Order: sequence, then C-alpha cells, then structure tokens
Amino acid sequence: MNIENIPAELRWEIAAKSASAMPFAQERVYRAVLGEKYKKIEPMLEAADFELRIESGKQISNMAKELGLPYETAEDVDNTQSIASKILLGPELKYETVKSSSDQVQTHITGCPVLNRAREMEVDTEFLFDHCVAQNKSTVENLNPKYTQRITKAMCRGDPYCETCTELKKSKLH
Repeated sequence: MNIENIPAELRWEIAAKSASAMPFAQERVYRAVLGEKYKKIEPMLEAADFELRIESGKQISNMAKELGLPYETAEDVDNTQSIASKILLGPELKYETVKSSSDQVQTHITGCPVLNRAREMEVDTEFLFDHCVAQNKSTVENLNPKYTQRITKAMCRGDPYCETCTELKKSKLH
C-alpha cells in the first residue's frame, strides 16, 4: 500500500480538513499549556492571527497568479478567488454566483469548512467573521487592486449563508 492507492479526491479532502482544523487545535493547546496566562496574551494572538489572514490573502493571490488564473474583471477576480479557496479549503466549500457583471459579483457560500471545524471543535464562531473578511479582502485586492470585497451576510454570525460582493473600489473623488 502507498499513497497512490488513496484516491486524490480523498487525499485532498483529508488535507483540507486538517488544515482548517489547525488554528483551532493550536488555540486549544495554547489554552491548555498556558492556563490563566493565556487570557493575558489572547489579544496579542488575535492581532497576530488577523495579520496572518491578511498575509495569507497575499499568498493565495500569488498562488492564483502562478496558476495563470485570470483577474482583470470582477467576474475574473471572484471566480479566481473561489477556485483558489476551493483548492485550499477542499470540497466542503460550497458557493454559487447569484449576480454577475464585469464590475460586480455577488456570491452565496453555503458550505464553509472553517465554520464546520469550529463547530466540530465547539469553538465560538463569532470571531471568524473579521478574520475571514481580512483574508478575502486581501486576496481580492492583491489579485487586482481596482477591486475589493465586502461580506454582507455570514454563517458564523447566524445567517443561512455567507454573501460576498466583489466590486470596483469606490472613487475617492465622489
């Protein structure tokens, strides 16, 4: 038996589940090892993780560009971000485009592996929103600085789906 005997789809699913669980596993270990001291450093760890999400967005953008994925229009940027996210997060990530034009794309995400891992590990999901926004916005803006992304609904905040809007940045002259 070797790794080639395990179907590529299953290997991808296992790797994505492991990766999406890692931040929660790390937090558990920090809490267990540090005990009461954890409360003192928790704000620093939160701030570091937030910055890590921004940097992660840059790296996701770089990966997408290395793959030759397009990023000229809002449709390109949104689709490229979806492909790159699915590569990293696996088949549990479920999304659909609701509205689309060259300048703006609205997407609904109905399956989120990060949210799934948080729930499985009984982690409060409220903090996920700001970190998700930071990473997704960073990915979009690093793919094409003319565009940005807003998240208007979020499953981690109790909505039935996440809703993203990838759009041209507003002009500062208006």
